Amino acid sequence: MSKIYFIFSIIVFFNYFINTLAENSFYICSIRKSENDKVYDDESVKVQNEINELVNDRMNDIYNLIEDNKGTFILENGKLDEKLNEIESLNLRKRNDENKKLYFINPNRVDSNDINIYKRSFNSTDSDVEYIPVELNILHHISPILNYYTILVYLSDELVDQVQALPNVISCEKSFKIQDQVYKEEEEILINNNNNNNNNVNNNKEKRDDFDFEKYQEEENMDYGIYYDIDKIKEETKWSGVEVQYNANKHSENDDSHLSLLSQGRFYKEVTGRYDNNYYYPSSAGKGIDIFLIDKGLYLDNDDFDRYEGTEDERTLTCDALVVYGVAHPYEGEDKKKCKFAEDSYPGHGNMVSSLAGGKLYGAAKKANLHMIVSYYELYETIVALDYIKQNGKPYQSIISFSRGAYKKYSQFLQDKLDELNDAGFITVVAAGNETEDICHEKNKYFYSIAGYKNVIIVGSTESTYNNDIENGYKIASYSNYGECIDIFAPGQARYANYQLNRKAQGTSVSTAITAGVIATIMSEHPDIKFNVDTMKEKLFELSLKNIISGLNNVTPNRFLNNGKLSIISPIHYYNTTVTTPTVKSYTTTARTTTTKITITYTSTTKSTSTVKPRPSTCFSLEIGFPCCREGEKIVYSDDDGYWGVENGEWCGIDGKTEESKDECFSLSEGYPCCEFCMVEQCIDNNLWGVENGQWCGIADSCHISKARYCNLSDDILH
Repeated sequence: MSKIYFIFSIIVFFNYFINTLAENSFYICSIRKSENDKVYDDESVKVQNEINELVNDRMNDIYNLIEDNKGTFILENGKLDEKLNEIESLNLRKRNDENKKLYFINPNRVDSNDINIYKRSFNSTDSDVEYIPVELNILHHISPILNYYTILVYLSDELVDQVQALPNVISCEKSFKIQDQVYKEEEEILINNNNNNNNNVNNNKEKRDDFDFEKYQEEENMDYGIYYDIDKIKEETKWSGVEVQYNANKHSENDDSHLSLLSQGRFYKEVTGRYDNNYYYPSSAGKGIDIFLIDKGLYLDNDDFDRYEGTEDERTLTCDALVVYGVAHPYEGEDKKKCKFAEDSYPGHGNMVSSLAGGKLYGAAKKANLHMIVSYYELYETIVALDYIKQNGKPYQSIISFSRGAYKKYSQFLQDKLDELNDAGFITVVAAGNETEDICHEKNKYFYSIAGYKNVIIVGSTESTYNNDIENGYKIASYSNYGECIDIFAPGQARYANYQLNRKAQGTSVSTAITAGVIATIMSEHPDIKFNVDTMKEKLFELSLKNIISGLNNVTPNRFLNNGKLSIISPIHYYNTTVTTPTVKSYTTTARTTTTKITITYTSTTKSTSTVKPRPSTCFSLEIGFPCCREGEKIVYSDDDGYWGVENGEWCGIDGKTEESKDECFSLSEGYPCCEFCMVEQCIDNNLWGVENGQWCGIADSCHISKARYCNLSDDILH
């Protein structure tokens, strides 16, 4: 057992045992030299030493109060609170010796622990004072916050007011726990032939009863090839380079759609045909950006955590420190590769958020540096963790991902620390929480910590798409919190790196880690911009998909996370000579009342015929400002207005597709209807079949789809 785990185990047991017996509590107390002081870290060394001296003097005063009032720490069982045993062990009676003073070693700012420098800063009247270095659990430094310093002190109720009355003490606040977000974890479920019957194929036809969807999917995926155009994407996004995580072979289960949803506009099957499950991202991919995760730990022995050693993309993946009892203990040796709360636990939540933020396989920022800060749940430990990040992170290159929260009282100390980090160039991303409640309240008993604070980016979740319709990804998750303070929504379920197998997790912790990764890619693409929380929010809002999430109330902002690529590419078509974007057509869906605009990238090819088919003189679309399609144009979309095609990059109406003419296809003679849309799933006996409403249907003759791509026939034209 490592030294750090031993320390942690003893402290946790000690805290639990004592707290079950007494009301004595840990308090965070703040001490300020002058309101005119600047932020501590921005002050001169001289002023910092003056503050250090003042803090040490007040800690001596507090020590004296505790020592002189030990009777106020008597427990209900009539015994002295055991936390005070360390005072007894010091055997100091310094109040009877004016030449003795305690020097409280600062465990979190070790650079300030030079007693000689400290003594030289004292007045000459103190030159003969004997300083006794001490490290106490019940009284020690936490960290500077803005222009004041916080300390941790264990107090009885009777002593709180006396401590607050000491000179330069601003206030004392009882600490509280900030718990992890509750999240759902599931083992990865592999699709096999036995559960491919979800398509509800009609059992009357032997060929389709025995159809092997898994084999078909493999064949289809192999046939997809490179259907995207890197140059077009680069032109659209203005990224320095484009990389693609090819997920087309995972289409049937929507595996890893938590990534692909981030790099395209709103998907409509009627328009695009098949969902593009690839993840497109900038080649910088978060390179040079540090993502700090405050969580339960991290095991790096997984392919997802690739350091790319020996390449130009080599990065840092490490366990930085364990924060417990208000002290940060840096990891060393092998502990930097495997860290956790205790020996008998596995850091599943920590692995999950790390994997989704910056994992090679499942992460949004695949080249970012990852730093795990293992922290217990007390408020003062949260502040220490944040201060550790400020000391060790790089301004304007660091992101803090924090997926903890619960209904707790408001803490001005925590708000001030978050403000300080923002001003110093650190961006904090937090989870909205999983209680299905409006969390955007003022500082009252319903205050939600941490998502209720300012100067953070608050992330909610959308529903799972794994083994579900991709449409679920555009609905607010049933568990997600909401309200006017939520900044953005992101996918709420994902696979992640686990020590045994790949698992899925669900919750706003998932969404927060993904958002942290996308932010890292934005920062790596814009190294010249010094982002803070406000300017990063503006960028996220600018890139987001607006008003596409169903199920939100009127006050919750309707924004879905996007990394800058809005074009939609269909994997069932190939790029040839032209790629055009049709003029936006506005329409209203039944899922929401706002008018939603869609933009598609429609892949077209040059037709070999020179004959121009006639255009009808009348059709429904003329009345709403769109031309009629030429005869024979295929349907790509339908709504309450009618059937739609695309010509020369613009929508056009199709009146010729009446129910009678539409139902002209080979499958009618076999007892199957004609497909309403022109989406091919399989070629059998040189006939094209689709699946709609859970049953097979024949592709209508009027779709004019070439069989070459699907039936291995010779044809120079691909549609």
